[in-house]
Amino acid sequence: MSSEYQDRIDKVHHLRKQQIEPYPTSVRRTHTVQAVLDTFDQLTVDQVVVSIVGRVRSIRRHGKSTFGDLEDQSGSIQWYAKADVLDASGYQLIEQALDEADFLEVAGTATLTKRGEKTILVSSAQMLSKAVRPLPSQWYGFKDVEDRYRKRYIDLLLNPEVRHRFDLRSRMISAIRRYFDSRGFTEVSTPTLQPIYGG
Repeated sequence: MSSEYQDRIDKVHHLRKQQIEPYPTSVRRTHTVQAVLDTFDQLTVDQVVVSIVGRVRSIRRHGKSTFGDLEDQSGSIQWYAKADVLDASGYQLIEQALDEADFLEVAGTATLTKRGEKTILVSSAQMLSKAVRPLPSQWYGFKDVEDRYRKRYIDLLLNPEVRHRFDLRSRMISAIRRYFDSRGFTEVSTPTLQPIYGG
């Protein structure tokens, strides 16, 4: 068992000792990441509190401030947690229990950083799913073609162009089905016969 895996398991136990469920059954999402990005200027002016959920793709800790990137199916956005804005339990969660690949819910207001990057200033945070295994390195850890075919779930996560092809294929099949459904056709699945039965 790797030390990183054991460290993440220990964090799960630590969260439960603090009465924080690392795998809650409900989530409060008001916007997708893309919806926030599309209406960012208006959200900033109105100071609307938005709630987004996604996988933590990176974490950058700087003393009493922590930055990270949150990614959902629609895109990625930076979040910013400050010790004097986020409540104590939320900041402790981000500082002590959060790792890359975890699923997180953050709520806060849209703001621009000094560098002009669109960001969510976090006012509350909730762990949605604690990842006990780290993701392979995007650049070095998942290049083997055989592994990529056998572990499609990781390939889809790390390679946006593969995910785009799967989305495109899904939309094409859906369009073909709609076309034939609208003309009264019935879809029938027939078995594939082969002389030697495979796995």
